[in-house]
Amino acid sequence: MFKLFIEDLKQAASFLEKSWKEYTVTQLANMLCQAMDDGDDLMINATFSGLMLHYQPMMVKMYQKHGRVLKMEIGDIASWFSRSIMQACDPKNRTWQKKEKNCSAGTVINQILNTRYIAMAYYESNLDLHKANFATTSLDAPLDYDTDDTRADLLVSEYPTPSDQFSGAYAIIQDLLDDNKIIEAIIAETIAYNDCYKVNSKTVKEVGEDGTVKKYKNISTEFWAYRAVQILSNLPENYEDYFLDRFNVDKEMFETGLNKIRTSKNPKLYEYLESTKNCLRSIL
Repeated sequence: MFKLFIEDLKQAASFLEKSWKEYTVTQLANMLCQAMDDGDDLMINATFSGLMLHYQPMMVKMYQKHGRVLKMEIGDIASWFSRSIMQACDPKNRTWQKKEKNCSAGTVINQILNTRYIAMAYYESNLDLHKANFATTSLDAPLDYDTDDTRADLLVSEYPTPSDQFSGAYAIIQDLLDDNKIIEAIIAETIAYNDCYKVNSKTVKEVGEDGTVKKYKNISTEFWAYRAVQILSNLPENYEDYFLDRFNVDKEMFETGLNKIRTSKNPKLYEYLESTKNCLRSIL
């Protein structure tokens, strides 16, 4: 999957005037900012892809260093870089363009990557180890915590499916449609009814006051943004028929929203995804 992702990036970057290797990170970031300001989707995709290709070796190294500890796939690491690039190039940021000393686009991207994603991933991972007896419907938080001591079967594979986490997923999607939030509804349907989650199982040891060691099975679910974007960028041809058959929505309005998703490149899909997640958090 990651190899295909890299090939897609190379194809998109081929629309640059020169090879992406001939540009610095700051040059590509400035070009991406300009393309975003101009609304030039072709150049947004090309410059974004060039930046991602610059960071490919770092993605691999970061995966080798952090992937096993955090139980993440390389696609998750790639999504960190993707979001860091887009946040750095957001018009509200772009610190390096404000002529600050010793500041480059690479510096800003790395700062976002380290503080917002790597640090938070370790914080959440450590937090999970100390949580117990809870269940939640959050998009990002752990799903369950099994306290059946050492009798817990650590090879159990019949975990709740992602859609089971949402009480009334259908109703939430229909509410979004009723509010004319077509793109959000399509993404919510993708999150609720597709394999956009990874289920992790950790064995946790805890020493009681009497010195007794107990083992717990900590089962958590992680939202996989990379996988969601892959699904959204490859919706089947009959998706419209499937959706209209399930939900009550105006066909014309739905087609407009679906067309926006079908014609959007990965950076835009990540933006739609983040916006939808925020929308769902306010509902759940």
